[in-house]
Amino acid sequence: MKKVGVFILLMIVLLVSCSSETGSEIGDTAYDFEVEDKDGNLVRLSDYKGKTVFVLAWATT
Repeated sequence: MKKVGVFILLMIVLLVSCSSETGSEIGDTAYDFEVEDKDGNLVRLSDYKGKTVFVLAWATT
């Protein structure tokens, strides 16, 4: 029974922390960043201002 109470408390803390207002919202201005493309050219997000941009990012360890 003690484990259930601890689990419920942990879930409440997790839900409250996830619902806090952090990060960005739809319509917010994105941070301007730059990356190298496959040819070694620097590409900035601001180069595409006014256009639709799909950013796909992932990381592996």
